[in-house]
Amino acid sequence: MNKTAIQSLVITALAIVASVSVSASRSPAETPGPVATTLPEKTEGVVTGTDGIQYQEPFFEPKPPELMPTQPPGAPPPPPPPPPGYQFSGTGPYYGNYSDPGYSAIRGTVFLPCRAAKLQWSATKSKALEVGYVYVGGFGGGDDGTAVDAGFQESSVHDGSKRDNYALIFKYQGQSGEQGWSNRFVCDQEVTYSFETISPNQLLLTASGFTWVNNNRVMEPNAHVSEQPALRDGWSPSGGILGSLEFGIVVKRMVSIAQPKSWTSDAHYRNTWYKDGSYFGHSSGSTAPLIHWRACEVGRVMGGVKTWLSCSHIMTHQIWFPNFPDASIRQVGGGPNFPDDFSVAIDLG
Repeated sequence: MNKTAIQSLVITALAIVASVSVSASRSPAETPGPVATTLPEKTEGVVTGTDGIQYQEPFFEPKPPELMPTQPPGAPPPPPPPPPGYQFSGTGPYYGNYSDPGYSAIRGTVFLPCRAAKLQWSATKSKALEVGYVYVGGFGGGDDGTAVDAGFQESSVHDGSKRDNYALIFKYQGQSGEQGWSNRFVCDQEVTYSFETISPNQLLLTASGFTWVNNNRVMEPNAHVSEQPALRDGWSPSGGILGSLEFGIVVKRMVSIAQPKSWTSDAHYRNTWYKDGSYFGHSSGSTAPLIHWRACEVGRVMGGVKTWLSCSHIMTHQIWFPNFPDASIRQVGGGPNFPDDFSVAIDLG
């Protein structure tokens, strides 16, 4: 999705609570060989996961026509008015952060909770209509820069059992289906992630943490999924031109609930999708957010050397959706270490 295709960011509020932590320093990830499982698309916007369940794919949030100004912690900018004739795009609700332009990589840790979702299913219980995603990625530089969602897809079960888990996925704009790692990640653990532009023709997502292998918890130090973009897609290790929204890569960090695109026209869901009682990122007994981002760093190659910097002054542009009809049930905030260390949940109560 290019910059001129979207003229506005429509804003919602989600629950965020910050805590204090110290960013850890790690060496850049090495490039492993491609070992991935293709998750074939069954119907438009629907894929079959490694657990055999059909899931709703995420729809890419808009590439920013301009980035919001940096805001102090706990003080998000006021929502801009929607343009004339604006219609909900079908992405579902999301909250996240964009970087300043000119960065090609992002890494850190995220806590993936158990028992932290209540989402809608199809009437036959054969397809998860709403799906929670925790992911990074970004937008290639230039007018033709493509979008990437790379991270974790929550399972269809939210009871704390072995089936309550997360798949590692990679979604590239314009391609059918998703790429994914074969083994799913155990919930209630902090996992390490890294998304890097290895070359103009290779994007790499890596993650480490405990995965389920034959009903056993096994430490996976190097789960990975890669994609081969075209040169015109605007990805480069340098991050493009630093500070240029036109020619710089923007990396992102997001939490979302994917919903069917058909809900934009369905007579029932058109007026209820944003208040259907669903949630992702908190438990049934509390709205305290449990998806916890920590130790965030962004990177770019300068003079042939990969340089990593704290997200504290770079990942400060907030994006969230929607801003109607009642923002009082969803709150946005930060903390003393925002955006390096904070928690997120989405609630459509």
